[in-house]
Amino acid sequence: MNTYLIDFEGYPQKNKFIIKELSLYEITNKKYENFFIKTNQIKNCETYLWLLKKFHQIPYTYGETLFTDLKKKLNSPNIIYFVKGENKLKILKKIIKKNLVINLEEYGCPPYTWLSDPSILLKCEYHNNCRHCALYKISKIANWLENENKNRGTLV
Repeated sequence: MNTYLIDFEGYPQKNKFIIKELSLYEITNKKYENFFIKTNQIKNCETYLWLLKKFHQIPYTYGETLFTDLKKKLNSPNIIYFVKGENKLKILKKIIKKNLVINLEEYGCPPYTWLSDPSILLKCEYHNNCRHCALYKISKIANWLENENKNRGTLV
């Protein structure tokens, strides 16, 4: 059974959420992967322009990974995903059908702002503000989990 941490950034569009950046951390092998999803579904509207300028700076035109390919990867058999937050849990449960998705807050994971920075700072090339970088956030969560596993025994 493979176990991953997962985080993402994207664009809310009416009644759906379009994932633009998705990061995975394989807990056993301590391996990071970061994907930018190619999409034309994002409307060039005020919300998009505000998010682009103030939030995560990812233009909708950027990315080479097709969402269908990423969805197949995420639904590979025998994987458990740990995500942080109820909203992200709901979004992922719509995408990931074959595997278990668990909210890390149930294990006591604190807010992102309380998590200490990892010794190696990871962030993608688009983020001036790391707070909205999925790769950076997943590295903070992985750092927290590693410390928790050392201090309290294996949580995940």
